[in-house]
Amino acid sequence: MKNSSEAKFLGALLLVALALVGVAVYPVLSKGSRPIPKPYAVPKLTREDLIPKGSRMRGNPNAQMVLVEFGDYQCKTCSMATKQAEKLVEEHKDKMSMVFHHIQINEAHLNAPIMAQAATAAECQGKFWEMHDLLFSNQDLFSSPDYHEAVGAAMKLAGQMKLDMTKFKADFESKTNHKPIEIDSRAATQCSVQVTPQFFLVRATGAPTRFPSLDSFRDFAKNPASFR
Repeated sequence: MKNSSEAKFLGALLLVALALVGVAVYPVLSKGSRPIPKPYAVPKLTREDLIPKGSRMRGNPNAQMVLVEFGDYQCKTCSMATKQAEKLVEEHKDKMSMVFHHIQINEAHLNAPIMAQAATAAECQGKFWEMHDLLFSNQDLFSSPDYHEAVGAAMKLAGQMKLDMTKFKADFESKTNHKPIEIDSRAATQCSVQVTPQFFLVRATGAPTRFPSLDSFRDFAKNPASFR
């Protein structure tokens, strides 16, 4: 009788364990099975909305396709996505160029505006993209909420780049330096950007394409037909 009771008890424990495993595994499986949102055309947007005058372009300015990214310099996902985007542009550099617009998507990202100022100050010495890359790869330097520490981090990166520090400091503090950031902000508003990273593809003809998620962008990039 005792053995029978123990067997029943162990059996009940096994059933509970299996049930718990099922509860834990189901969300993972169901998440993996969800369809990835498809990119879609946005007829109301124009090339000028996404690439206004003053936009910074990387790559062939005459490319038939322009990948436009809206990103936040303190966004961890943006750092990863930007590297993937840049790799994609490099792989298709004969057909594609890239434009980046900064937007502070999260108020908690207190240093994002400072990082954007550093990029535009470096641009005054023809080094926007070099600073852009350093900012994303050195996000940890800007983790402190202290304004002076964040400015110090920007100066440190400028020094690593061997920029003219007198000019960099002057451009960093100049009100003129805010104009490119304002261009980015207006573009984000015009394009109803509410999350980052947010990608659009602008072709020579036709409406721009919006990618609703990073996964949808990755799927697009894997398909050779996307670049024909």
